Amino acid sequence: MRTAEEAIMTAADKLVEEGQLKAKRNMLTRLLDRRFGLTSAERDLIAGQSDVARLDAAISAVADGDEASKVEVLGYLSA
Repeated sequence: MRTAEEAIMTAADKLVEEGQLKAKRNMLTRLLDRRFGLTSAERDLIAGQSDVARLDAAISAVADGDEASKVEVLGYLSA
């Protein structure tokens, strides 16, 4: 049985995680839109992503160099 304190921490952890996901989605959307432009379907793909590691990989691919294409970066989200 969880104590009230554990339940509060669990709820707080979930809120923090959701905030981190939202920030990463927003960052990736901004980076890709500035660099390549995005369709609404591509925006929806990013908005629906809940895997932090995939978002991080996509953000890194955009940030690390000029070689990555939009298709390659979005591929990190659907891999």
